[in-house]
Amino acid sequence: WTPQIVTGPLNQTPPNKFTEVLWGTMNCLPTLFMCIVMAFAPEFQRHELTAMTRYFIIAIVSFAIIFAINSSIHSFLVVKYAKSDKVAVSIGFYYMS
Repeated sequence: WTPQIVTGPLNQTPPNKFTEVLWGTMNCLPTLFMCIVMAFAPEFQRHELTAMTRYFIIAIVSFAIIFAINSSIHSFLVVKYAKSDKVAVSIGFYYMS
């Protein structure tokens, strides 16, 4: 139910491959943000440990939340697109990879 709870307010229920592309792309944003901040923020150039730590925590928490949503959508789609007689095999291969 997690994908429906998260994507429902965005009118993306039930999730489809375009939803996965959207959330997969959004998953890159915290990393891009951190890259830009590390390159240009004066706090990083002055090596201010407290400010640097705040930036890292914000980026990591943001990435973790988006990653969890993306993962739940991806898992939902694996089950949705699996052939009904091979759901266990499809899920097994998904988690093995």
